[in-house]
Amino acid sequence: MKITSKNYLGYLLLILSPLILFSCSTAHFADNASKKYYNKHTPTAEKKNTACFIYKTAFPIENEMPNQPTKSATTKKQILPLLFYWNWFFRATSNMNTFIPVNNLITSINKNAKEKGLQQKLNGEKIELTINSIPHQFNTIDKGFIILFLTVESFYIENDSSKLDISYRILNGNIEVKKGNIVIDQDDMKVSLGYFESEKRLFNDCFTHYDESINKMGKQIVDRLYEIL
Repeated sequence: MKITSKNYLGYLLLILSPLILFSCSTAHFADNASKKYYNKHTPTAEKKNTACFIYKTAFPIENEMPNQPTKSATTKKQILPLLFYWNWFFRATSNMNTFIPVNNLITSINKNAKEKGLQQKLNGEKIELTINSIPHQFNTIDKGFIILFLTVESFYIENDSSKLDISYRILNGNIEVKKGNIVIDQDDMKVSLGYFESEKRLFNDCFTHYDESINKMGKQIVDRLYEIL
């Protein structure tokens, strides 16, 4: 068949229309996926004070699991349409409700402190922990290009570069014995959608990685505190 501009334009419309439609609805899909995932993996609303710790946050946090775990929005839309070459880039940015990472972090800290015997090492003292910031954002990327009849597309989720920032005060009664700050990098995350894989699997892998990363940070906090004491 002879390739004409009219035929090629029809091909582009056939390929690009579902891609653009799906990419524009990615933010909505991310929010629906998070709601389904965290309905089954709801964090426990932890007690703020324990035998070892007094917990505070430098930002407001809800007292119970929110109805919508994430709030997502399309933050970049870019299409370059040429005659025999097209490319596109769509990005949806999702912000996790901080109830989820904060309570997962507190659960992990309490669990690891008990396993490590931190209370015995404190010898009656307490640690006041203030969570100044915690990773809670990820980006869903859809990008690709078309050259003639070759189509290449990448669809993946990656986290941002934010860190866990915690201030600590070691207290003997009301007397401050020591204070400091602990900053921990989050693990890099990039989960990609493979051929014949579902978007549900992609987002579930994202949320699983995110929760595991927060749990790992909890252990690292306890390890650091154990060294400091």
